[in-house]
Amino acid sequence: GAKARGQVGEQGDGFLGFVMPSSDAGLTAAVAEINAGRAQAYREAAARTGVTPEAAGQATAQQLLMRLAAGQYFKPIDGSWTRK
Repeated sequence: GAKARGQVGEQGDGFLGFVMPSSDAGLTAAVAEINAGRAQAYREAAARTGVTPEAAGQATAQQLLMRLAAGQYFKPIDGSWTRK
C-alpha cells in the first residue's frame, strides 16, 4: 500500500526506499524487514551465480521496474525519484 500511496518506491539497487522521510515507525520497520529479506536473497543469488550481491540487486531492480505500476516511484542508482 505504501508504494501505491507514493511513500516508498523501488531503487536501482534493488531495495525499497522512502520517497519522502517518514515518521511512521510501522512503515519504517516494514521497509527494513523487506529490505533485509531482499539482501538475503541477493546474497544467495550471488553465491549461486558468481556475481556480487550488489549486481544481483541491480539486476532484480531492472525486473521490478518493468513490473512497477503506473504512478509508483523508482529511483535509479545515479538519479532521483521518478514517477512511472
